[in-house]
Amino acid sequence: MIGIIGIAAILALSSGVNNYIDQIQYDTMSSYTITVSRTTVDLNAMLAAGGMGGLGGSSGSGSSSSSGGSTSQDMTKVHADYSDIKQSEAVANSIKSNNLNDFKKYLDNPNSDIRQYLGENGVVYSYDVNFSVLATNPDGGLIDTDADADALSAGSVNGSSGSSGLAGSSGSSGLASENGAPSAAAGGMAGMAGASAGGAGNRFGASGGMGSIMSAMTGSSNNSSASNFSQLMPGQNGEPVSAVTRDSYDLLDGSWPSKATDVVLVLDDNNAIPSGILYQLGLISADQYREAADAIADDKEDWSYDELVGRTLTLVNASDRYVDNGNGTFSYRETSDSNMSALKDSGLELKVSGVVRPAKDAQNATISTAVGYTQQLTDWMIDHTDSSAVVQAQEASADTDVLTGAVFADETGENGSSVKNTYDDNLEAFGKVSRDAPSSISIYTDSFDDKEAVADCIKAYNKGKDEDHAITYTDYVALMTSSITSIVNIITYVLIAFVAVSLVVSCVMIGIITHISVMERTKGIGILRALGASKHNVSQVFNAETIIIGLCYGLLGVGLTALLTIPANDMVANLLGSGGTLTISYRLATRDTRGPERAHHPNRWPAARP
Repeated sequence: MIGIIGIAAILALSSGVNNYIDQIQYDTMSSYTITVSRTTVDLNAMLAAGGMGGLGGSSGSGSSSSSGGSTSQDMTKVHADYSDIKQSEAVANSIKSNNLNDFKKYLDNPNSDIRQYLGENGVVYSYDVNFSVLATNPDGGLIDTDADADALSAGSVNGSSGSSGLAGSSGSSGLASENGAPSAAAGGMAGMAGASAGGAGNRFGASGGMGSIMSAMTGSSNNSSASNFSQLMPGQNGEPVSAVTRDSYDLLDGSWPSKATDVVLVLDDNNAIPSGILYQLGLISADQYREAADAIADDKEDWSYDELVGRTLTLVNASDRYVDNGNGTFSYRETSDSNMSALKDSGLELKVSGVVRPAKDAQNATISTAVGYTQQLTDWMIDHTDSSAVVQAQEASADTDVLTGAVFADETGENGSSVKNTYDDNLEAFGKVSRDAPSSISIYTDSFDDKEAVADCIKAYNKGKDEDHAITYTDYVALMTSSITSIVNIITYVLIAFVAVSLVVSCVMIGIITHISVMERTKGIGILRALGASKHNVSQVFNAETIIIGLCYGLLGVGLTALLTIPANDMVANLLGSGGTLTISYRLATRDTRGPERAHHPNRWPAARP
């Protein structure tokens, strides 16, 4: 019986560890996605070309030369080191553009091979929606949520009026072209500034790091404005928020967003929001922020959940900043004290529906900003922009700049592609977004194996395509995936070896016990033979005894093991914080290794689209 208990315990451990590994894979793959951006950096190509070599400073070896690698130098002279030029060229050459229009068609095709490997969250499309958000501060004034808090604390901005007129991180910035509207270059510079100013928001989640650096280098992001706002991961079947996100956060008060105008306020693990973001969201005034920056205010500000839930903000779409002059042209309305009321009147009122905090030990608490909105709001902004007067006027007059009334060719002095670019730049500044051209695509899987299969599908997609249509992306977690997969396989093989050895030993022991039993019962066998029993009958008697005894001891051993797993799991939970490590599995041949939820869903998953 001891052998049976040992075998059952090993099988229970094997089953429990495999289930735990499946759950870890499922949780991890919900956070680490395969993300394909419109513009990306091919890190593999950059590293191969030595593009990152100068990031750590000069090596001081004196080995670089204009010839590119001579190790012998005349140390009595000064030599030119051109490695910085080569590194700059490597970085520039590693920036690639992806044709996401065609790739989206491939992903949306229900017959694509890649769809069978998609996880519960499927495919999520992100769009560079262009908007800003206004908040009301304690003084009753309006403030842009992209206001520069650092400049305020330095005393370079007068924020006493409450409406700052500060530059936003997108089209709402003060950077403007000659016609008074934000230029394309201004939008790019503002995006970089927004990434810097919004850096404090990244402390709310796990996103950021290398991905954020790459986004800043390429100018890509989930949205081109409102650095304190980000879209929540949508759920399946039209759910505004995915189950993975809801399970990763504790709802402290209110409810998760259920409609387009609902947003959720995200706290950090300590129920706090950085002071700069508090100022930007209008929760503290400019004077309060200055006092905090000057260490005058000793008492910490705090708010009850009731004070936050129901608080309103105003979303100003980029297209709503353009006013019809009545003569076929439009003027840009900047963020300034004189325009604040008009901007608020033209905007959409948002309401904080709930307050959330990352759950303890949550694996997928990846909301990277202080405020989260839903896919429904993204859809509203896209539709609202399409129907706006400035966009319709520009689309109706593709050759004329509706901001100046001049013909594009006359403005640029050129024809062809430059005119097209200027037209597209205007639409981009107005916030025009095509649903067929996402800014990035996130592909979710439920296991490492599925992730590798998705990568193989992308490689197959790229076969036969030229550079303009091939998909380039950098797998930041490939090394981690490979390492964890190897560890998982080693653990599995060790457990299988233990089980195999135990089974072999048990079979040998059963054979020995049966042999000894036969040898010790020769008199009984003789009596049976004398009564007319054949050798086959005697064999049946011993086999029946062995089966009955083995079955009884087996059931007893499994039962005792099941009872022992209860205190064993409690001990493991207390020591490691992970319960359920020992599991008696009754599924002999139906184990599903594609994640804990995949057994309840079909192989093909619908693609979610903001």
